[in-house]
Amino acid sequence: MGHDGRMRWVAVLAALACACAHRPSVRPASGWRELGSDHFVLATDAPEARARELLVELEDAHTALRAVSWHAAQGTAARIKVVAFYRPSDAEEVLGSSREGIFFRDLFGARGIVIQIGGGSFHKTLNHELAHQQLSEFVERAPRWLDEGLACYLETVRFVNGSEAVAVHYLVDEHRRAFGFFLLELARGIEPRHAFALSFGGIDGDQLRDHLRTYLTVGRLKLNRVQAASWQGTVETRSLAASDVHGMRAMLLLVGAAALGSHSAALDSDAEANAALERDPGNADAAAVSLYWRYGASAPRLDRESAAREIIRGHPDDWRGWAMLADALQGTDEAGAARARAAELAPGNPAALEALARDQLSRGRARDAVVVARKAMTLAPTDPDVLETYAAALADTGDCAAATGLQHRVVEILRERGGGRADSSEQRLRMYEGGCTPARGKKSSR
Repeated sequence: MGHDGRMRWVAVLAALACACAHRPSVRPASGWRELGSDHFVLATDAPEARARELLVELEDAHTALRAVSWHAAQGTAARIKVVAFYRPSDAEEVLGSSREGIFFRDLFGARGIVIQIGGGSFHKTLNHELAHQQLSEFVERAPRWLDEGLACYLETVRFVNGSEAVAVHYLVDEHRRAFGFFLLELARGIEPRHAFALSFGGIDGDQLRDHLRTYLTVGRLKLNRVQAASWQGTVETRSLAASDVHGMRAMLLLVGAAALGSHSAALDSDAEANAALERDPGNADAAAVSLYWRYGASAPRLDRESAAREIIRGHPDDWRGWAMLADALQGTDEAGAARARAAELAPGNPAALEALARDQLSRGRARDAVVVARKAMTLAPTDPDVLETYAAALADTGDCAAATGLQHRVVEILRERGGGRADSSEQRLRMYEGGCTPARGKKSSR
């Protein structure tokens, strides 16, 4: 089931849960702070000393992973949002009982990581999630076994139990040069199976299983040591208002409800959103969550416009209010200006840039859209929305070959992820292969 399908399913569960015995709860909002560094924005309820220590750990992990593994020549300009729960009971509501960290994508298209501080495998979880982020900057089309296996490989220098991690351990240790070539081929957009055949010659599935069996029996796992200086940068810090905490928790609980199919998380998410809006009617997270639980993905235009103007009134520098206003007023001149303002306020946010490029494309400004979409792609090279908008802009400027190549990537990424959206993207690919056709007004899948 795709992301949108899961979210609609959770909305149904939430309605059914109203008849259940669960009483929605709102957690205390005191003690939360936000800290910023070169590569991270950290929100946490940990004591300040531990929060600063954690931010240094994040930067050190980022430095270490780039030192020992493959990565883009230049990292993404966008700082990574991390939410770190100090109390395990709070973390469990979002993560469930079996996980200590996840990637998430909120209703505005922004990405981040949620982790639990102090878990039994906290540092492994941290490295694992950062490795996913790092690989996404370098390889646009990593097959699942490589994405998950390399993340496991980079968790720790010790042996990690799991077939994906074992395969990556073996290929890195015994065929490191070929493995590096394999990643470079993937980064060039080569189809994964073809890239593997080019890189590793005649190794087929049966041979690989035999090699892995011998590798584990003999025990040739290797240990790499690399010097990396601890991060010494400047930390920006601010206390989070209660409304910000409730709004953030509302959004994270919505993500958790979608991932876990949780009745109680859905109800608690709505309760947290209401608590935030009581304190600050212009809280963007809470406004979006409240609209979602009331209407799903089809909130009436007037409701969206009203919520957006409330956000802008209270927080004129929050790009999300302008983005919501543009969605509500789609097709108008005011919507175009709102899109531009959102991108101006969030120049490192690929969702804001992709939406602006899409708006420019719908207004016949394909060359402007190419510039903006290209920047969005450097920030989110594996996002199919970004890639598809960039391809549409290139097609509108007559660059059929480049548009076709990008659209191929979109289709392959969506096939890897499953769901029905690949069909419509494949139709667009066929159009580009037959000659560039203007693709103005492409609908966003968000």
